[in-house]
Amino acid sequence: MSRTATKESANERLDGWDAISTYLGWHVRTVIRWEKQKGLPVHRVPGGKRQAVFAYSHEIDRWYHQWEADELVAPATGDPDIQPVAAVLPPMPAAAVGASPARSRAFRGILAATACFAAVAALLAAASAVHPGLQVTGISQMTDDGTEKRGLVTDGTRMFFSEEIGGRYFLSTMNVDGGSVRRIDLPIDNPIPVDISPDGKRLLVLSYEGFEEEQSLWVVPLDGNAPAQIMGIKCHSAAWGWDGKWIAYAAGNTIDVVSPDRARTRQLGSLPGIPLMLRRSADDGHLRFLVHDPAMPNDSLWEVSFDGNFGASQSVARLLQKECCTFLSGGPPATRYFAEWDEAGKARLTYLRPSPWWATTGYESIKLGTPMDGMGEIALLSAANRIFVLGAPKPRSELVRFDRSGQSFTPYFAGASATALDFSRANDLVAYVRSADATLWVSRMDGSAGKQLSPARMGVELPRWSPDSKQIAFMGKEPNRPWRIFIVPSTGGVVKEASHGDDGQGAPTWSPDGKKLAYGNVQCQVQHTCAIHTIDMATGVVETLPRSQGLGTARWSPDGRYIAALDPERRELLVYSLPRQQWRVLATDSNGNDVSWSTDSKFVYTNRTSDKRTEIIRVPATGGEAENVVSLDFLGRLSGHLDTWFCVAPDGSLLSQRWFTASEIYSVSYKGG
Repeated sequence: MSRTATKESANERLDGWDAISTYLGWHVRTVIRWEKQKGLPVHRVPGGKRQAVFAYSHEIDRWYHQWEADELVAPATGDPDIQPVAAVLPPMPAAAVGASPARSRAFRGILAATACFAAVAALLAAASAVHPGLQVTGISQMTDDGTEKRGLVTDGTRMFFSEEIGGRYFLSTMNVDGGSVRRIDLPIDNPIPVDISPDGKRLLVLSYEGFEEEQSLWVVPLDGNAPAQIMGIKCHSAAWGWDGKWIAYAAGNTIDVVSPDRARTRQLGSLPGIPLMLRRSADDGHLRFLVHDPAMPNDSLWEVSFDGNFGASQSVARLLQKECCTFLSGGPPATRYFAEWDEAGKARLTYLRPSPWWATTGYESIKLGTPMDGMGEIALLSAANRIFVLGAPKPRSELVRFDRSGQSFTPYFAGASATALDFSRANDLVAYVRSADATLWVSRMDGSAGKQLSPARMGVELPRWSPDSKQIAFMGKEPNRPWRIFIVPSTGGVVKEASHGDDGQGAPTWSPDGKKLAYGNVQCQVQHTCAIHTIDMATGVVETLPRSQGLGTARWSPDGRYIAALDPERRELLVYSLPRQQWRVLATDSNGNDVSWSTDSKFVYTNRTSDKRTEIIRVPATGGEAENVVSLDFLGRLSGHLDTWFCVAPDGSLLSQRWFTASEIYSVSYKGG
């Protein structure tokens, strides 16, 4: 292996036996045996009966140099005419070695023991030359307008994307060579472009109103004609077919194809997860996509091939064995690039190419050398050797208190990197999530005497004090597990799970007597398993509230009489009367994912969209007219945007998180490939 390749892989961490075996190019069972018999340097994460394993590539490389002198690799024949591997094959360039330098060395060692070594070596060198690597030659920033952007597609001349302004998204466009950004007015709520037709004349656009999982699908002509909704279709991803006469879309864990007029439909079948980011390749009859498993930190890359008979599938296959991806590229020829995170928390563009004939898998991934902060969607302009990406620096935020009289926000809890505050009943302590690393902290009201309560490996959201202020319940995310509710003493100590099970559990709230917790499920809409539950703190037993299927975001009222919840599909705010055991709709057009009670239990707060404006409202718990508390449209004239989280402080004021986050479009030039 070349020195360049050694340097690039020096700090790479390989998580799990699959990643280690892929790096070495041998079966998992063989690699496990090598740890025991040959001292393969493998580390284990402390804790649990089934400990997770990991290794570092530079340690494996060093071990492999010793292993190459072993009798398993050295020529076994003793024939002096068989030269050492390094004397016959020149060092392979880093791009050709890719993600598995040790595998390449292993293969050369085996070839050294064969009689036809020279001929095979020549074939190996020729095969390596067929797929040259990629090299980034420059990065330039295309936009600098400070807006949050989503969706990014190109027809080769223009780019299309959506910008967040005042809590709503609007469709925008700009030339691929730069210039001004122009807004395209549409009679559609929050339009997000997901694909452009092969002839460049029509956009596929998803539209949402709140936090519904499946969204409406629209065809938007770029000649100024009116957009048309594909009636009856609700999905979370979509892509045009190669001839523009059919559309593939993902709903739940299935992929279907449909003609734009819905005259013909066909289901391709279900998948072992949720298909995301459907992307067609240019003309080779493939549709590639990511499959999301909520328990895994990254998604896997899959492909379905077609025979041209209106989406009749020939095969569905997983392209890479590892969980790899965060975003998949769009634009012809699509699906060659994706983004994945490195150990420093930066996203790297990754190139997918067919593996050489000697490899054990059909494709391999090659990371490009230039990392970027906060990489989002990717659009490819292959004719000009350019890739457009959405990138964002590390977001900054501040807590703000809303002043109703002046319709303004003032900083709160100044200097603290905090979100998701909750106040103890004595009002002398506050629990919060530290934004920098998503850990749970407790401090005094002025931010002093802070103490971390959660382990570093666990992500935390939405802590809640117990009524006696002795415990804190919170959402916790451990590696390769769904969100679960945990309990920790407020002074610090052992963190324990509140109940048994494997459902995704949302934010907990306590009953006034501290004997129960209420919660709604998260990551449940696709599987249709959402409901509202209570946990008995003494036994850990979970019970489901009657007629709560499909609801989420449970919040127990301070007086204990009600549990508020949201229906994300119907966009309704509801309350459950515990004495009457009945649900009642309090408000419609609710488009948020958070609910908060006033301290006296008289009002429920939530988000709502009214006349294209986003606002925070409060509704009497007993029913009545909704009152506008905060209109967010004026934020379109200010920097930053409000988070969907908010809470009511002990003095009755409204607190929220103001994010100074902007995603800008970058052009990445490359050569090779």
